[in-house]
Amino acid sequence: MKKIIKIFLLFLVVFSCKKREESDIVQGQYLADYWSNSHPYSSYPINGLTISMQVSLVDNSKASVTIDAPRNDQYSPGIDKKVFTVPVKNRSSGVYELDLNTTAPDSTESWMTIYPNGTADYVFTPPNYHKGNVNVRMKKIHQ
Repeated sequence: MKKIIKIFLLFLVVFSCKKREESDIVQGQYLADYWSNSHPYSSYPINGLTISMQVSLVDNSKASVTIDAPRNDQYSPGIDKKVFTVPVKNRSSGVYELDLNTTAPDSTESWMTIYPNGTADYVFTPPNYHKGNVNVRMKKIHQ
């Protein structure tokens, strides 16, 4: 019986640590750093505007995302501050992907890949942009 309790407690500790790690990586406030479809890179703010996101885990498969990305030509998906609940996928060790396809009706594709080093790639197709997806590198500025 003691062995079963020890195994259960060990499982509980490992499971708790995994969830804490996931929330530490995913959750936080992100701010656009640069638009990476140009060389040299275009640093935000661009035209006096930027993109920000607040990400909070709802559970292990969903996140609440507040996006503020006012229209700014190809530098933004054109989303005035809105809150969405989106799926979270664990792509690999410590790398997570948020499916943001429902966030911008004018965009054809949209997702955010979050890395354990505090950066994220926000990929979207801006409205009326015909050169494919663009990538905005974001930095986590607050947990």
